[in-house]
Amino acid sequence: MILVRIFRFLRGYVEFEVRGGFTERFLNLCARMNLDLWGVKRKGDKLIARIDARAYHRLNLPAHRSGMRLHARRKRGIPFLFRYYRARLGVLVGLGAAILLVAGMTPFIWSVRVDGASPRQEQAILEVFEELGVHSGARSSGINVDSVVLKAYGELPEISWMALNLHGCSAVFEVREKVEAPKLADDSTPCNIVAKQDGQIYRIQPYAGSTQADVGSAVVRGDLLISGAVERRDGGVTFVHAQGEVYARTRRTLEVFVPFQAQGNVQEEVGRRYRLGAFFLNLPLGKEREEGDGLFAEVERRQMEINGVPLPFYWEKTTWYREREADFVYTEEEAFMTAAARFAEQYDRLVQEVKITGGAPEVEMTQDGCRIRAVLECEEDIALEAPMDIE
Repeated sequence: MILVRIFRFLRGYVEFEVRGGFTERFLNLCARMNLDLWGVKRKGDKLIARIDARAYHRLNLPAHRSGMRLHARRKRGIPFLFRYYRARLGVLVGLGAAILLVAGMTPFIWSVRVDGASPRQEQAILEVFEELGVHSGARSSGINVDSVVLKAYGELPEISWMALNLHGCSAVFEVREKVEAPKLADDSTPCNIVAKQDGQIYRIQPYAGSTQADVGSAVVRGDLLISGAVERRDGGVTFVHAQGEVYARTRRTLEVFVPFQAQGNVQEEVGRRYRLGAFFLNLPLGKEREEGDGLFAEVERRQMEINGVPLPFYWEKTTWYREREADFVYTEEEAFMTAAARFAEQYDRLVQEVKITGGAPEVEMTQDGCRIRAVLECEEDIALEAPMDIE
């Protein structure tokens, strides 16, 4: 059906309407004259249909004999387009050039994408595959997928699995980074469980060893909670790897101080370079710099898209920075904002380790700077494995 529509569009067709007279006689006369009509439908007292543009003039005879009035509603197809744009030769030339350009670019790779990699690894993976011939502008038929992936394994030891998929004009690298195997707990070496934090115990859950502390008792850091020395019924002692959870109510102190005057490192921009790319073209705009002597670069690449479809055109910005020492002078507001940001970072890290049940920060402005301090009430597991001296 689609091919029929394309063929009709290439030849051109006319959508017409007839009204009045005898509709059935009109259709019978068209059939006798071998006039191919399609899209026939009635709309009130009108009959609407379509016919090949070259046969439209032959409708005058059946319309006249059936007493109907003929009127062309729309004209569609390539012949009418050329007739409309014949005074605009540049449009036709541009359309033809665009069709030839797209047809000529189809065998090449337009865009390259990496799926499954962290941002840190993505740029390195793209550089490796570019050296192996997979890049924007490369001919798809000239890429040996198996060979490229095999060579890439040798260049990317941190990747555990990868695959190269060519989808039309796109190359997609699917990768999986290696994950370090978790370290197995050593449950054979005798040890004790001691307190890693001062607090008051509210729950003990021993798994191995003998309990040495009671619920409700206060302990300080280093106190023995679960002993790895277990007394047997015969009076002897067995040394085991003590295991268990000991939950206590503790207090943690967070404190941040930001002076009004301080020294620190700042990143100073020392240069930029832009690069425009399209297939085989690679046009640098700016001076190249080598990393070293405190210089480091950040690369940002953006590929042009139309309605989410990537095009083989991109621009790249490389910015070079240098770290240097600088003197900072803060106002009270700036010092407070900086201290609040640093305090929030410490607080967020602590929340990952313990459950905070109370406490609020206090802000103090001194002659030297801004201090934020908080004594927080927490609940946490204070069990810590400690080696035993069994000699």
